Amino acid sequence: MSSYPELLTVTTEVRGHAVIVRAAGEVDMTTSSVLERGLTAARETAGSAPGAVVIDLDGVQFFGSAGIALLVAARQACLEQGTPLHVVATDPIVLRPIQVTGLEQVFDIVATVDDALRIRLVDPNMRTA
Repeated sequence: MSSYPELLTVTTEVRGHAVIVRAAGEVDMTTSSVLERGLTAARETAGSAPGAVVIDLDGVQFFGSAGIALLVAARQACLEQGTPLHVVATDPIVLRPIQVTGLEQVFDIVATVDDALRIRLVDPNMRTA
């Protein structure tokens, strides 16, 4: 767990072929390492399955540039190991920074975890955005 548990909580769950990483709270430079550890563990689990990583950011109340950098790094690491990465985000607090940076064009952004799981079932190479 984090030295900032009151600011960010990260939990993981394995569901079928996917490892779901849920973040709740603030993702900034003081807390991003907590989410990074969760994503690294999820990639390792998904990569050995093989499976997908789903990042559920619907519980996030602040999403700073450190969060953007973390998503970019996670995407790169997933690409390198051939693991699909899906981002669950519906709140403008998360979506706006992604859109401002133009990254909505490179991330698989979906509305729910169930939507992310269905993508894998239909076509593991399918992108949404």
